[in-house]
Amino acid sequence: MGKKRAVSIRRLAEKLIKTYPDSFTDSFEENKKLVSELIDSPSKSVRNKVAGYILRLKRRKLETPLPTIPSVTEQPSTRRRRRRRRR
Repeated sequence: MGKKRAVSIRRLAEKLIKTYPDSFTDSFEENKKLVSELIDSPSKSVRNKVAGYILRLKRRKLETPLPTIPSVTEQPSTRRRRRRRRR
């Protein structure tokens, strides 16, 4: 199971990425400074969690390969084998 994160942290991070897509990088320190400038965070821990989640989203976006469509020969066969009943 994955790590649970507060909905407010996720929403805030996704909103910031949509608003400023090219501003954030894959550096936590730079993201932390940028988040503190963009929002009035109530605490340091919220700011760090938002910056860390943005970093995670950016890394995930960089590592995700484009999906490929398998050719006809690579697709699994749709025929099923019949099992013989033992008597």
